[in-house]
Amino acid sequence: MLGNDESEDEDPSQNICEYGDHVVGFLVRFLPILVRRYQNTMQMPVRKNAITLISKMISLCSRDLLSNLLHKCAADWESDESVIISPVKSGSKQKKSSYSQREFGNLLVDFLAMVLPADEEIGFLKIGIKIVTDVMRRCPDDFFHLLLREGIVNNVEMLASNSDSNPKKQDLAYFAKNVLDKYFTKRTATPIGLVADLRSVCDRIIQLFIPGVNGLTPTSSEIEAVLQDLVRFLQVENMVSPFELENAGVIEALIVLLLYKDPNDEFSNLEDSLIRRRTILMTTLLRGSNSEGGSPLVTLLRKLQTILSCIERLPIYSHSASNSSCIDCIKTPLNINLRRAPGEKELLDWTGKTLKIEPLVTVSTIEEFLLRRVVPQWYDHDRNEMNFVRILQDDGRKNEFVYSRDFDKNGVIYFIGSNGCSKEWINPASHGLVFITSSDGRTLPYGKVEDILSRSSEAQNCHTKDRSSSWFVIDLGLNLIPSAYTLRHACGYGRSALRAWQLQMSTDGMNWATIKSHDNDQGMVEPGSTYTWILDAPETVNGWRYVRIMQTGRNAGGKNYLSLSGFEIYGTVTSVALDRPGKQLMEIEASARLEARRQVHKFQVGTKVVRGFDWKWGSQDGGQGEVGEVQTEINEGWVEVRWENGESNRYRMGAQNSYDLKLYDDSIPSPADSDEEVDDDTEGNVTHSSVQCDGCVKFPLVGHRFRCSVCKDYDLCEGCYWDDVHAEEGHTFYVIRKPGAKRHLLPCRQISHFESSFTDRSHAWESNVTLKREFSSLEAAFDPRRNRTTTEQPVTLEIEDPGAVRNNARKEVRSTEKSTKQRLALFISMPSDANSVRISCDAIHTDRAELLDLESTIFRVVHKKFYSSRSAVTCASSNKIWDTTFTITYRLARDFDDPHAGDNLPWTPAYVAEHLGSDNLAKGEVILCMQERATAEWLRLWRLSGNVKQVAKRNNCSKIIAAYTSFYGDPVTKSIPRSINSKDDATFDGDVYLSRQEILLSEFMASHGLSDKVSRILQFLKIVNESLEDLCSMHQDIGQELINQKLSNKLKQQLSDPLAITSGSMPKWCHEVVTKYAPVFPFEIRFQYFAHCSFGVDRAVAAIQLAQDKSPERMRQRANARTREEDTSRSLGQLKQERVVVKRGNQILEWAMSVMKVHAKRKAILEVTFADEEGHGSGVTNEFYSLVSDALQRRDLGMWICDDLDNSLKKNRNSSDTFDTEIALSPMKKAKAKTDGDMEIAFEINRYVHRDCGLFPAPLPPDAPNKDAILEKFRFLGTFLAKALLDNRLISLPLASPLFKILCHYPLNASDLAFIDPEKARHLAQLHEVAVVKKAADLEEDSVRKQEMLQSLPDVEVYCLTMQYAPSSTIHGFRSYDLIPDGGSVTVDIGNVHEYVERMYNFMLDEGISEQIAAIREGISEVFPESHLKAFTPSELRSMLSGDSNVSWSKIDLLEHLEPRNGYDIDSSTFQHLVHVLCDLDERERKDFLRFVTGVRVLPPGGLKNLDPKLTVVRKHCENDPDDHFPSANTCFHFLKLPEYSSTEILASRLKTALQHGMDGFYFN
Repeated sequence: MLGNDESEDEDPSQNICEYGDHVVGFLVRFLPILVRRYQNTMQMPVRKNAITLISKMISLCSRDLLSNLLHKCAADWESDESVIISPVKSGSKQKKSSYSQREFGNLLVDFLAMVLPADEEIGFLKIGIKIVTDVMRRCPDDFFHLLLREGIVNNVEMLASNSDSNPKKQDLAYFAKNVLDKYFTKRTATPIGLVADLRSVCDRIIQLFIPGVNGLTPTSSEIEAVLQDLVRFLQVENMVSPFELENAGVIEALIVLLLYKDPNDEFSNLEDSLIRRRTILMTTLLRGSNSEGGSPLVTLLRKLQTILSCIERLPIYSHSASNSSCIDCIKTPLNINLRRAPGEKELLDWTGKTLKIEPLVTVSTIEEFLLRRVVPQWYDHDRNEMNFVRILQDDGRKNEFVYSRDFDKNGVIYFIGSNGCSKEWINPASHGLVFITSSDGRTLPYGKVEDILSRSSEAQNCHTKDRSSSWFVIDLGLNLIPSAYTLRHACGYGRSALRAWQLQMSTDGMNWATIKSHDNDQGMVEPGSTYTWILDAPETVNGWRYVRIMQTGRNAGGKNYLSLSGFEIYGTVTSVALDRPGKQLMEIEASARLEARRQVHKFQVGTKVVRGFDWKWGSQDGGQGEVGEVQTEINEGWVEVRWENGESNRYRMGAQNSYDLKLYDDSIPSPADSDEEVDDDTEGNVTHSSVQCDGCVKFPLVGHRFRCSVCKDYDLCEGCYWDDVHAEEGHTFYVIRKPGAKRHLLPCRQISHFESSFTDRSHAWESNVTLKREFSSLEAAFDPRRNRTTTEQPVTLEIEDPGAVRNNARKEVRSTEKSTKQRLALFISMPSDANSVRISCDAIHTDRAELLDLESTIFRVVHKKFYSSRSAVTCASSNKIWDTTFTITYRLARDFDDPHAGDNLPWTPAYVAEHLGSDNLAKGEVILCMQERATAEWLRLWRLSGNVKQVAKRNNCSKIIAAYTSFYGDPVTKSIPRSINSKDDATFDGDVYLSRQEILLSEFMASHGLSDKVSRILQFLKIVNESLEDLCSMHQDIGQELINQKLSNKLKQQLSDPLAITSGSMPKWCHEVVTKYAPVFPFEIRFQYFAHCSFGVDRAVAAIQLAQDKSPERMRQRANARTREEDTSRSLGQLKQERVVVKRGNQILEWAMSVMKVHAKRKAILEVTFADEEGHGSGVTNEFYSLVSDALQRRDLGMWICDDLDNSLKKNRNSSDTFDTEIALSPMKKAKAKTDGDMEIAFEINRYVHRDCGLFPAPLPPDAPNKDAILEKFRFLGTFLAKALLDNRLISLPLASPLFKILCHYPLNASDLAFIDPEKARHLAQLHEVAVVKKAADLEEDSVRKQEMLQSLPDVEVYCLTMQYAPSSTIHGFRSYDLIPDGGSVTVDIGNVHEYVERMYNFMLDEGISEQIAAIREGISEVFPESHLKAFTPSELRSMLSGDSNVSWSKIDLLEHLEPRNGYDIDSSTFQHLVHVLCDLDERERKDFLRFVTGVRVLPPGGLKNLDPKLTVVRKHCENDPDDHFPSANTCFHFLKLPEYSSTEILASRLKTALQHGMDGFYFN
């Protein structure tokens, strides 16, 4: 019924007219009750009954009755005799609600506004549209303006433009489109009444600018006049509704006014006309007041916010319950099935295998994992085919490996792991290229034995057990005469560095020669530290194959842990072995275990034993060679032994595949040999005449008989038993000496894995593998080792000394083989995806394979696939992602594969034209492709909206080809069709008439990427914010009106989902709206987005966990946690700290540049310490940032606009504030310079740039001297600023406001030059006025007036200007730059003054600084994407970087936020003296005090109350008179250590002396 079109004249209510108006009136009487019932409940059956009854009531109303009741309210109905009043008890009074006082029409439309938003239930939406259809069929003129005013028309448009693939939503969209076309389209195109008047004003605004309408540039008076007419509609709050405002085209008119650039404007490059128009608009809208007392601008903004909240349909993804922790959703693995693409026979086929993958694992990690298992790697080939083996076998080559620096690329281990320097390095021990074992075997208590060959600068946690004489053995697989070796200390224990050990080498793995002994060697100290020792090896011809690190004494912590995280060795290779490394060692181990296993059945009570091959129990036996006695029979592989020293314990004899004991005398007979039924002289010849060996099929069985305890009639001979025949798990054997003898149960055999150790297992599929994300910048949340804290010691990174002489002559082994790395192409599909087979075929046969992006997380990939056919506003059922098993298809990658092919269109127009309508390409596929990508407006213009099947029916192939061709040519802006047949005044497309102005307007909007209403409103709000920033007028009050509460709540809700943030699967609109239209969100939400989404996964996890730790629920969990492990079980770890050591002094900037080169891309917290100083921690790091900020202001760097030194001194002589500077000098020197006029100190001060307007890059020509060095410093500046934002450091760098505008991607205009170079700005402004008057005179038609204007112009030539830019200082290395070719010979006169002004502005604000700005952005991008700074205004960014530049506090602030402790309280006299002294400090002294206590000269935004940690005053205990001592500080914790002075005067004197002398280092606390 809903989908059927009824004729205009049909009135279904005629069928029930016989019931009379009384029945109809009775039903209508209950409308307020039904509306209230619908709104006040969330029970679906109740709501459905209410809306169904309302729909039935409307359908029963006749046209006349509905028209009569339109303006009636309940009170009127009660007094109307034609309406039956609801039956109530006599005398009872009903309380009238607000519903019963509303007019019928308004109440009904308000109800529809509740029902019709697109996120409602589909059934309710259909009924709501049916009600709209009924009222518009009966009373279109009466109801249309109500529906338009309340936004119902917009809601129907949104429903009609829905391109969801859900069949129910497609039917709903088709039904809504019919209503839209039949009742709304023509009426909205031809408005009446107030809306028509408002549209007329909007058309006048558009016609001022759209070319071809009047062709003239509008004057300021014309613009102001038409804007005054617009303001008239905004002076009364409810004169026009928001939706009437939108329907009249106000948004489009204002966008044209603010964005249209006149191509004939001579100053278009300066955007002079745009700035002028924006200023006129803002002043006009801010002038006057509306009926509510606010400005028309506020009224306009509120109405636009209402429209935006109504029409936006931005989705929200929720992947975890609100009460789940960050770790719950991030650690839950996804299920992935594998499938090999057809025809890929070169790859191993793991089709059907299942892989579990944690959500944050990247596609590149999956590719590397699969690559090792499906593609034979170079290390999988025979050893004699490997490149490094062939190189070492070359007789004509001298295989010498020479040390140049720690862990260079010249070592033997690197040579092996990189296949002779021809491949990317892999750990050779992980792939059988070398073999490592230890005193604990191949399994360590922490880490893997392969980790001792790690080359990562981040030390691994790898160590043996706390056992004396611990060792590591490495089989190099080649013979080497060593010349040097390097070790790296592990990170497990801060004080476990090696101190006493020996480097030993062997040719057979059994007999060892000591190459170097170390006793109390201090080479390695901190975790991750490295050291290299030069060796003087004994003379030998053949060299050694095996290396052993043998610990001979306790480590630095007094323990026996052997901790290593890196090993490299150098020397001369004499030969290379072709057998797999470790084979001989494993043969020795296997032989020892086999011998121990053969002795098991000889153990009986009373047998004498000694320690065996796997002994790990220290000195329980009393020492090597001591004898014990077996006390019990072997039970499940364990046996009890008592030693001669009295100790007793249970030991392994078969359990865990280990044998701790062996017989003291191996000639002892077995228990079977002592059987009384067997003669000793015949034990080896006993024959079991009726038994056959089921292993070797020997008959009869001779010797001991081994019978399986599980299998029936299964016997083995002794040889087969010890060869592990029938060694299934759980199958134990009895040994029987002779027929009829007692049988003895033997322990379960453990299979020797010797052979499998040499078989490369990278191709073996492990069914329980779970790929996990490694967080390189997070340390473990819980360390179960005793007395271990969670926080690791900071890793010290090696920083190159900028003053050291660099030795570039490094001898490195070069590759003789070109590096070629195979790659895999991966595709993902749903298990029920009908296209899954086609995907596999496409992977083979097409040239446009859509690869998974290697940088994406697997969750982002499956999320995109899962919701590719969905368009729900809220996707709360995403737990189905974990219930779904996705399929990854793999094949070898090809050169033409494009990982970003999915962002492009899948077919070319030629392909569509050739194949559309055939079996290869259905019309529905092409239509769906465009519906998924195009805007609703574009789809409506091409008539492609709605159900795909219906669209395909009403459009033939030629129309679809034309639409696709147009879309293919401009897929970004989705421009309107260019192939529509046009006439002079109008364009006809079906039932839609487009005027020339509408076509030009659509093209204009598309060219600016504003094809939809949401983006237009957002763009207008953005421009208003920028204009208010420039005007600095009422910005704080009006800025709140720019915030859209609905979008803010959506973004806040989205940011509460940890998985969406960390996996990169947040909706696209989040980044686009936050960075392009920042003003619609409050600063707090934008800053949260910036902190969570800008710095990578590790930082995001840390930020999310920090936010969750502050939640009340997490605090309750911590309080209820019984153990530290339980407390940290819901955490992925905390951020690591990485330490660098720099030298204080004149080279601090060079040191800082070296630091940033190493640490720019690292996400761990940077901690800086100064060489030869005791201080460390956040306070010292803050001091580092302050010193670097000072160094960046040096004049000799040539980075900033500045004056020459002589001119600066001349100016300073006449200034009382000559030496009021924060930079470089201590307060004592500044004071001396001020009082004595020391010119040497004055020159030292003037080594730095001091400008009231701040620092701004000096414009430089393309061939400026030292430009590369200057750009490198600007690149460092960007990294420095980004690192400060990353680690939340404040810097005291006075950058100019326009530079912050540039960093936030705000456009610069001519007015900004006043905040860069005020003198040049004033001069250019005067010339600009001359140029404007000259232009106006040229346009003047009255010759007399024109002559008067020309005569009033000043003589520009008296300034003796040429077409050149002259820098304000010679420090930049050039005297002038030609603005035009040969500009020095072109004099500026009245004829070319406009060109001079424009080129000067362009050079100073764009061309001359473009490379410097690009360098800053490159530096920022080293740390995080610089585009994320678009989320902030310039003032916000300044506050984030530099805090409050004006340091001020009052006595009340100090008493509230200055915390006395440890000997002081708020009433202590010394504390009160301090408050008094701090209040008396001037601005400069307050900054010095802050730097003394906190390390920085500024306060965070908000002042003292936001200082973290709080500023604390503690008592400093002194041995003698406190008045003789000075204050000191702990900058890390913001502690001021203050002696208990006797008076305020002494405290002030001692404090100021400390400020003068205590700023140059951290030498005391």
